[in-house]
Amino acid sequence: MDRPYVQTGDSARRRPEGRAYATLVTNEEYGLGALALARSLRWTGTEAPLLVLATPEAEHLDELEREGCRIVPVNQPSVSEAFRERHSRAALHRAAPFNKGNKPAFHDPVDNFCKLELWKLEDYGKIVFLDADSVVVKPIDTLFDFPEFSGAPNVYQELADF
Repeated sequence: MDRPYVQTGDSARRRPEGRAYATLVTNEEYGLGALALARSLRWTGTEAPLLVLATPEAEHLDELEREGCRIVPVNQPSVSEAFRERHSRAALHRAAPFNKGNKPAFHDPVDNFCKLELWKLEDYGKIVFLDADSVVVKPIDTLFDFPEFSGAPNVYQELADF
């Protein structure tokens, strides 16, 4: 990937008040999802940019840049084979069965650790992470007003599943 990294850590350029949305793209499928996410965010009228953490396998990056996204190259962390086996799809599903459908075959659980790269993006005071397979249907900039480090659970079909 020949894209430059988002500049971070430079105190002259640091903007603690800066806000951004972020997502992770690791393959073609998530690239297409991120395009839909970017367009849905733009439709809400937000001025916050969408940062796309992109692994070398990511696709549709040129289209994402044309949508105004900033590409942030990331790599899977270097982990042992034992770690990779413990975090394989099969091992994770055995430990905690996913009973609301199946994760797609292209999903590699180790890719999730790429999200830790968000902590290096010091040019932003607040970042709201959105999965690449989500679509925003109304303005959500109020999420930036929540206290530091907030989170939301996975979406469930029924309140009893929460």
